Amino acid sequence: MIRSSVRTFLAAAAFAWSKVPERERRALRPLLWGAPGLQRLRRLSKDMLWSTQPEDPTRRQARMWVSDALYGERTRGGVLWGLLMLAIREPGTLARAASADAAKTLVRKFLTPDGVVGSHDHAQPTELELEVRAVLARLSQSSDPVDVDRLDRLALPQFDHPDISFVIPVWNHWRYTYACLAAIARCVRGTSYEAIVVDNGSSDETPHLLARIGNLRVVRNDSNIGFLRASNQGAAAARGRHLLFLNNDTQLLSGTVRALLSTIDSDPTIGAVGGRMIFLNGRLQEAGSIVWNDGSCLGYGRNDDPFDPQYSYVRAVDYCSAAMLLTPRELFQRAGGFDERYAPAYYEDSDYCMTLRAIGLRVIYQPAAVVIHREFGSSPRAEAALEAQTRNRSHFVEKWASALGGQPAPSPLAVLRARDASHRRRLLFIDDRVPDPRLGTGYPRANSMVTSLQELGWSITLFPLLHPERLDPTTRDLEQRGVEVITRGDGRRLDLKGFLEQRRDLYDVVLISRPHNMKEALPIVRRFAPRARVVYDAEAIFAERELRLLRLQGGGFNERFAQARIRLEGSLVGQADAITAVSAHEAKILEQFGARRTYVVGHSLDLRPTAPGYDERAGLLFVGGILDSPSPNEDALLYFAREILPLVRRQLRCSLFVVGTNRSERVAALKSDDIRVVGRVDDLEPWYSRARVFVAPTRYAAGLPMKLHEAASVGLPSVVTPLIASQVGWSDGREVVVGRDAAEFARGLVALYSDRGLWERIRAGALNAVQRDCARQTFLAGLRAATGMHLDAADATADAPAAPLYRAGSLN
Repeated sequence: MIRSSVRTFLAAAAFAWSKVPERERRALRPLLWGAPGLQRLRRLSKDMLWSTQPEDPTRRQARMWVSDALYGERTRGGVLWGLLMLAIREPGTLARAASADAAKTLVRKFLTPDGVVGSHDHAQPTELELEVRAVLARLSQSSDPVDVDRLDRLALPQFDHPDISFVIPVWNHWRYTYACLAAIARCVRGTSYEAIVVDNGSSDETPHLLARIGNLRVVRNDSNIGFLRASNQGAAAARGRHLLFLNNDTQLLSGTVRALLSTIDSDPTIGAVGGRMIFLNGRLQEAGSIVWNDGSCLGYGRNDDPFDPQYSYVRAVDYCSAAMLLTPRELFQRAGGFDERYAPAYYEDSDYCMTLRAIGLRVIYQPAAVVIHREFGSSPRAEAALEAQTRNRSHFVEKWASALGGQPAPSPLAVLRARDASHRRRLLFIDDRVPDPRLGTGYPRANSMVTSLQELGWSITLFPLLHPERLDPTTRDLEQRGVEVITRGDGRRLDLKGFLEQRRDLYDVVLISRPHNMKEALPIVRRFAPRARVVYDAEAIFAERELRLLRLQGGGFNERFAQARIRLEGSLVGQADAITAVSAHEAKILEQFGARRTYVVGHSLDLRPTAPGYDERAGLLFVGGILDSPSPNEDALLYFAREILPLVRRQLRCSLFVVGTNRSERVAALKSDDIRVVGRVDDLEPWYSRARVFVAPTRYAAGLPMKLHEAASVGLPSVVTPLIASQVGWSDGREVVVGRDAAEFARGLVALYSDRGLWERIRAGALNAVQRDCARQTFLAGLRAATGMHLDAADATADAPAAPLYRAGSLN
């Protein structure tokens, strides 16, 4: 009773805390968490609110059946019928799966059967999600037209050489057909296309409707020959470079065609692309599909939240439904079209995709391509559709018996492994937040590590443990590269324990960045992923940074205390199977404290010197994110503004531009005619091109200064502190100018700013140093070794493309 009351109180407190704005939470956190006894209460809340016992497989299966009954139909009557059929088919299932949550869901379904999109944890929905909500709301509020002649006339564009041929088989249901074609006319922009409707002898108003649509190509049949043969007919009549098969009971969204086309054109090994299919009730129909070894198929994510992170990234799949499937026309012809043994319909899409995979091509799920689908809306009867699926499954098994032997057996426990048809090894990457390069503080390097590991052939899941907010465009770009990014937007932290309980033993490698994450995550990882190789990424030796700060502040401590702080951090790295360090200097320190198998993974940069020369440049540039106070970047700027810049002004009149995310009020207060606090920018190149000198006045830090390397890679000379010079191993007067105190820093800056010869010499030395120290092959070799990959080329194959498959607005 007491435990239940405490749990209720903690849940209410957590809910109330989640409603406090983030800015106020940051201010209150130190006060609240420092209160006596509250640390113990936090541990108790974590244990009571989030700890669960592993669920019995039978109960789990029963709950899946109940979930399908609750969410599989849109109407209240459909829910009741589904539960009744479940009870008849599986006596005892309802009793085994009974729970308060299921009862609440049933009540909610009867009260509000629609409108479930947005029930996940995104506080700020994406543009795509907002569009889906708008389309679903419009569909739920619109009434079916009763007269074809009262509809707005559609006129499709006309192209002599279309890029895409829409192939749409229809049989009656003229209202669906009109809505489908109207969505094409409304949403497809910047792409040449034709629409081919194959009318299977419709007896309703369909022929009259089609006659009213301008530039529509119509193939007419006297009788209903089925979806499969009608699709082949339409493909034979098509002129487009690609075929886009589409059910007439679907509606495209605005970015769907761009996403499909951009994806298939990105890589010649891609044979077909499908997308995210959403039911009218806002639930997911499928995010790609799985073929099991018995020939049965599973639409991944069926009846789940369509915008859950696990359905939001690009990946190879067994097949995608022909309700929306893009494939090259010539390839479709070479494959012989859809195999007519499956006529009139069902399994033809599974069979075609198996054919593509058999010849070495991939089928890709593209989440940016979305359609709303009335499943079985264009079929004569849902029962007939299910009967056809059962019949054609036997044909499928007979044809693909050999290939099916390599597919997994149907099991809820196998779904997470089977969802990715590339069968790559899986790596979980744990860091504080989504690694947006614009934030600085180690995140540019973390971003390079994630994308490089993906290119090396790993299937990556990114888990931002402390700050799981979705940061676009970085999150979207990572998802388009094929990285699963686990996010939520309600201000609460992610539950790593619950996550790994659901994905027990899924990951081959777990890479944990930063010591506080290592301390929290390691026991959980060892428990739920005992076979995984644990790699600790020592992004910086944080104890050294803290000790330098204490020295600057005059904190009283002795060397013994300093070594104890470093050993405390060293005790964490000693528990990892491998370590990645940012430099050889830090690798040696880590090895002194028991680190095994330490590998250097610094920065990966290409030389791209900007064109403007010495005379075309002016001003000073500081680049760095200030996410916390105090922080190294905040201290560096305050030190420069208060102690160095006044000395510089005695000889030079030049402005300082401060570029990067700034959450420090003290830095914001520096804004003046001479100090321009710009904030975050999407593109740093214009700032690197206009400035004459880069400044890095950092007095305490650890790790490797990414922005110095980046400035050097574009040919911008720098003045730095001895700390920064030692971190990169560069010499005063050769690659950088070093200022040991404020006066020397100011003198060096004035000399570099005023002396063309010195400026050009430092520029050339820094470019050579970046080429030497930041070579991409060295970076990749460190990642291969740390994650246990073999160095032969066979183990370095990457099933996903090196660049994002699709960027919003890439095709206009």
